[in-house]
Amino acid sequence: MIGICGLLFLLGLSPSQLKTRFLHSPERWPYVLVFIGLLLTAFGSSYYHLSPNNARLV
Repeated sequence: MIGICGLLFLLGLSPSQLKTRFLHSPERWPYVLVFIGLLLTAFGSSYYHLSPNNARLV
């Protein structure tokens, strides 16, 4: 949920709103990568915990 909310927050803002949150527009991209990483971690963890074994751990 945090990953989705974070991406919606960062990608759904208009350029005028971004200027109030970041000094420069490119500053938001590291945060986008963090929230994408959170989403990928959540999906990977869910996949593993459906049937935990060594093959799925990799």
